Amino acid sequence: MVPALFDKYISAVMEKSSDKLASLFSVNGRLSLPFRRNREVIVGRENIRLHYANAFPLTHPRVAAGALPGLQ
Repeated sequence: MVPALFDKYISAVMEKSSDKLASLFSVNGRLSLPFRRNREVIVGRENIRLHYANAFPLTHPRVAAGALPGLQ
């Protein structure tokens, strides 16, 4: 991974930003982790964004807006 791209990835992970993580992929990008055999391959930037959004539920806009009580 190119150092600048790696820095963007780490920054997005630290911020738990599904939007920034997804922006690192092309529109038809593929997210797969070959060492996780039971994990499906996720195709498409929007599907990748949704995957990360579900992985970081505390950063979901509805949580930030107070729409999901108890998760703030």
